[in-house]
Order: sequence, then C-alpha cells, then structure tokens
Amino acid sequence: AVGESTRMPLEYYENNVAGTIVLLEEMRNAGVWNFIFSSSATVYGANAPVPYVETTPIGGTTSP
Repeated sequence: AVGESTRMPLEYYENNVAGTIVLLEEMRNAGVWNFIFSSSATVYGANAPVPYVETTPIGGTTSP
C-alpha cells in the first residue's frame, strides 16, 4: 500500500492522522492516559544492529 499512499496521500492522512486524533480524544474522554505507539522496524534499514534502542539512527529504508 506504500505506492497507493503516495498516489492518494489525503486519503491516507484521513485514515492515519485524523483517525489517531479521534482515538486520542476518545481515550481522553474515557480517562485512558496510556498510549503505546508501534511502528515498523523497517525505518532502521536492513543492516541496523539489533536490539534497537532509542538512539538507533533511522534511514536506509526502501519505501518512500
């Protein structure tokens, strides 16, 4: 879906960014204060040493 997201960025923005904002607002309304964000390890590139830590540099991805 990476290719599609570069062709239709507004649709993906609506789903990813606006959807997350709605989720966070509803969490606040419900008194939920913990949020765990998970992403893909591909942001570190193919040759990054594991385990990844907060200071692991990002880059070398093959997707836009």
